[in-house]
Amino acid sequence: MKKKKGFSVGPANLPDGVYKRKINKIKESLIHKAKVRKQYSKTLSSAPIDPSTDPNVLRAQKLFEEAEQERLLRRQKSAEAAKSTEGATEDEDEPSGVHPDRQAAIETQEKAEEASNERRKRKPKTSSYKKEESFAARQKARREEAARLAEERRKERERKIKERESRRKVIFAKMRNGQVKLGKQSHVLLDKVMA
Repeated sequence: MKKKKGFSVGPANLPDGVYKRKINKIKESLIHKAKVRKQYSKTLSSAPIDPSTDPNVLRAQKLFEEAEQERLLRRQKSAEAAKSTEGATEDEDEPSGVHPDRQAAIETQEKAEEASNERRKRKPKTSSYKKEESFAARQKARREEAARLAEERRKERERKIKERESRRKVIFAKMRNGQVKLGKQSHVLLDKVMA
């Protein structure tokens, strides 16, 4: 029997990097979603739904009742508005007010805005390249540290070279007639002995 090969997402010859990891992430999420769907269908088929205990059914009934109440309120408001417009005279130029349907739409919009404000605030979406960004930041910090250490070593080397050159000048200093100047050499020799 031939062994089954798993499904593939994206091209097979991608080098390891940002895109390869993104494709792997997509494939893992697809597998996870399929497992969740399978588990959900198993639970649905194994246990019959009891409308009295199912939270989704209860929520739907509650929403339906609220919609019915809103519809009744709208009808009452429109009836009141009709009665008030019948009592008004025809020679008035002022508008009688906001249309009842418009008023109902404004109220439902306000309720929706309040409900959306009450919802949890969403967390800002994390970057899909967070790993790569943190890796690049670490690499940059390492490079900067290495450059700083190299600069310190270079300065220390230059300082030592200057000291050596000045000692050399003192030791090999000669007078016009070619004799070595012994007076300045004593300090250099004393420093060597002390070190």
